[in-house]
Amino acid sequence: MSIDSNSVTITCPDILNIEYIDGSDHVTEGEDNKTPPAIEQSGSTWTITFLADRQNSTPVAQSFYSDTGGKSGATSHAWSADAVSDPMPSQLNFYFAVTLTMATTGPNPVSQTIYLGQGNTGFPAYDNNWWIGGEYVTSYGQQTFSATLTVLGSTYSIIGSTSSFKLVSDSC
Repeated sequence: MSIDSNSVTITCPDILNIEYIDGSDHVTEGEDNKTPPAIEQSGSTWTITFLADRQNSTPVAQSFYSDTGGKSGATSHAWSADAVSDPMPSQLNFYFAVTLTMATTGPNPVSQTIYLGQGNTGFPAYDNNWWIGGEYVTSYGQQTFSATLTVLGSTYSIIGSTSSFKLVSDSC
């Protein structure tokens, strides 16, 4: 039996490195997975491929909620291009953490933890969709599809689809 291959891309020329955080994976109970995910770079695009079978569950989403900092009122610390009614997932197949190292305007790069999770859009399409979250990710309002990542004072707009994120700033 083979394990499902799940890929997400993150694009930004300011990214210097992406590294999986050992032991950070949370997968729906009973589903097979294999760590670490493969992380490949091609120019300013990074592809992360996580091998895990897909079955969504509430406990995985609740853990993601906790690890990313949850939400408060109209703001959240997670975002998905397909979020239609809530800025946090109610169920996820899995999620894991990576360290994102980025160039800054200062003399030293900055590293931050972000979480990447995969859920399902539900009826009618049932597409697998990716979420990005963490302390420095902020999404605004419900159904506005607006999110940012802040790295040492630099703010990146997060633009995405079901399987990709693009970080855009004045420097990108």
